[in-house]
Amino acid sequence: MDQFEEEIFEWGEANYGDRIDSSELKFVDTQSDDEDTERVPPEVEAGLEPEYDCPDCDYYKTGVTTGPQSFLEHLQEAHDYDQSEAHSILNG
Repeated sequence: MDQFEEEIFEWGEANYGDRIDSSELKFVDTQSDDEDTERVPPEVEAGLEPEYDCPDCDYYKTGVTTGPQSFLEHLQEAHDYDQSEAHSILNG
């Protein structure tokens, strides 16, 4: 497994190194037990559930914990987005 992960890391560096260096992309260790490491829920990682990640605050939920309407309401009520802007973020 370690060899496999190393090869993936090398491939990522070779193909996306500039974007990783600029912090546009980052590697995420989904197997880490380190509490400081951001983890993507397995349902989201597998593409089975959406992510609701607010661009203006630390609001982060998934389809397991909330629905799209709650995210839209958060954007409109907490950040004064109009309906069109909120939908744009939701579908972005």
